[in-house]
Amino acid sequence: MDPPRGGAGDVDCASLHPFPSMKMDTFSRIALHEITHYSSVGPATSLVQQIKDRTNEDKESTYDLPRVHNLVDSKQDNNPVVTNINVDSYTWISLDAWISRKCSRDSTGNNWALFFTQDSSPYEHVR
Repeated sequence: MDPPRGGAGDVDCASLHPFPSMKMDTFSRIALHEITHYSSVGPATSLVQQIKDRTNEDKESTYDLPRVHNLVDSKQDNNPVVTNINVDSYTWISLDAWISRKCSRDSTGNNWALFFTQDSSPYEHVR
């Protein structure tokens, strides 16, 4: 059983990798994930589709950061269009933005774009 996840405010910045990773996961992301499923979230678009759980090439849901990353990896699923309608894409980018600002090294939080100093590590192909 996974340990309980706290809120985004509970994240220990010093314990994070220098790139976005599962270490920054929180209950807040799960709550946002579920809320984002509602059709009333966001403006109406030509997609005419609710933001949903999408699947990787292996037909399993794109839950969690490595599986979302697989959508855009040219050596894996290579299906970046799906990221626009995949709910976990939005939750991870939101969490990344929050953590980057929260963990910013200056008190104003204005250098949030510099918090993660490395690109994501290569993810294992999920099959």
